[in-house]
Amino acid sequence: MRRNVTLIGLSRAAAAERVRTLATDSSNIVWVDECSRGAWEQRVSYRQMIRCLEDGEVITDPRQESGNWVFRMSRLSAGQEICIEVALVLVDGPYLAIRKMCETSN
Repeated sequence: MRRNVTLIGLSRAAAAERVRTLATDSSNIVWVDECSRGAWEQRVSYRQMIRCLEDGEVITDPRQESGNWVFRMSRLSAGQEICIEVALVLVDGPYLAIRKMCETSN
């Protein structure tokens, strides 16, 4: 029997709450794509990235991508805007996949 499944949206507030909960344990954070290669280390520190997860604001509406929720988070740190793209991975999770640094301003 085939069933129609309707996905219920994830609000920005709910996404931020879930990220904050997961970010309290670093084993829930995985660096993927360009972030796994360390290119971000020239622009921001590891601690700035973690603080963005812990205290940042979800600045884009979460969207579904391969069964995961993808969105951007931002936080001002030492006069620099830190912006990262996050995937809230639910399959084999939950955990956070930090996918890339977004544009930052000084």
